[in-house]
Amino acid sequence: MTSITKDKVRKLTEFCIGLSFSERRRGPCERSSPASGRADIGVQNLIKITDGWECDVYSFDLVTPSTTIPLILRMYMDKPESQAAIKCRREFGVMRHLFNAGYPVPEVFGCQTDATCLGAPFVVMQRICGTTLGRVYAGASSKERLRVLDLFTSLFAGLHDLDPAEFDPETASLSTHLIIRKELSEFERYRSFLDNNVFEPAFSWLGANMHQVKPSRPSIIHYDFHAQNILVEDTFSQDKDGPQCVNREHCQQDKGLGKRQNNVFVIDWTQSRVSDFRFDLAWSLLLIGDTEGQAMLESYRRKPCIGDDSPLHSRGARGASTVTSKGPLKDESTGASRDASMSASGDDSRSTYRRSAESLDYFIVFACVRRLASIYGSIKHGADRFGMRPGAEEIMKKQTNHIRRIYHILTGRSGLELPQLESWIAQME
Repeated sequence: MTSITKDKVRKLTEFCIGLSFSERRRGPCERSSPASGRADIGVQNLIKITDGWECDVYSFDLVTPSTTIPLILRMYMDKPESQAAIKCRREFGVMRHLFNAGYPVPEVFGCQTDATCLGAPFVVMQRICGTTLGRVYAGASSKERLRVLDLFTSLFAGLHDLDPAEFDPETASLSTHLIIRKELSEFERYRSFLDNNVFEPAFSWLGANMHQVKPSRPSIIHYDFHAQNILVEDTFSQDKDGPQCVNREHCQQDKGLGKRQNNVFVIDWTQSRVSDFRFDLAWSLLLIGDTEGQAMLESYRRKPCIGDDSPLHSRGARGASTVTSKGPLKDESTGASRDASMSASGDDSRSTYRRSAESLDYFIVFACVRRLASIYGSIKHGADRFGMRPGAEEIMKKQTNHIRRIYHILTGRSGLELPQLESWIAQME
């Protein structure tokens, strides 16, 4: 764990002095150049608020003569440091892109991708004072929970409707099967940590069945989208209809949403990338649970794609009537370009696949293998090998019910038997 010494507080202050903050947030605080040693600007109330599996998170106030700016410091604790730098750069980049696109994320103000300043890569971002959507859901009535669920899936579907070509044009040009191959290649880093080919039948199944997956458009995905990663600001109110949606254009697909200046913010973007939206959907289904997951899936399927007349369309959202990419897709077998146009009435309709999420079983099996392989490898060889903080494996050991549930989903959806994994789970129970 990296401690924050007085010297590091001084360095953090100097770093923040060099940042520019939006006037619409907490008043003007423009500093175009560092002014080391300025006594009238300082970091105060630095408090550690969480030890995540990947990050240490601190809240603090940047106090100036004219205003106090509430901020968050996220420090990336991966080993080696190069992995922490990748996550730092990724989270800062995707959050800045999404904020500029109108998607509800905290505003990011600056990052440093090496450890010279604070001992680890870090990002400084807007602090949201409030609670999680998960807590709102837990304390809501049955009717209010429907509203919370609708808000959740509006945010989820809205993310998947954003144009990925504006964020990662290279991946956005790939076909579904090339994207799956790209995701499968990440399993290669697991294999050296997985003893006795425990997961080889599952890896083989994924490779053999990928060509049965029906095509869909690439999307920006979160890859850890659940209610604890959605913050509800204190100004967020509830009425007889339950909580209302963030007042952002992409979430105004339902006329009942977006009427109030209530703010929600999606956080924790370290796994975000351009990929197939069904990877995102399947992962969230595993995390949410069976009953709530089924309700989430049904609500998600009902969400329409944003139409061409949406004000967001000019910034990259794609319509439901005709979906056309900005460049040629690459054929999965040859890598050559192929026609990218997709009519909503044809078999390649992006809108149709979003509503029905066809071939979802494949992505659920993939999510199960990804989850179980990371847990197995972390417990066997240390969580730091998988981009998490050392010691996270001790938490995983207590999640045997979750591990058993994921294993049952994997075998039920794929028809596979993994006796070595079954035996390992039984030993932990």
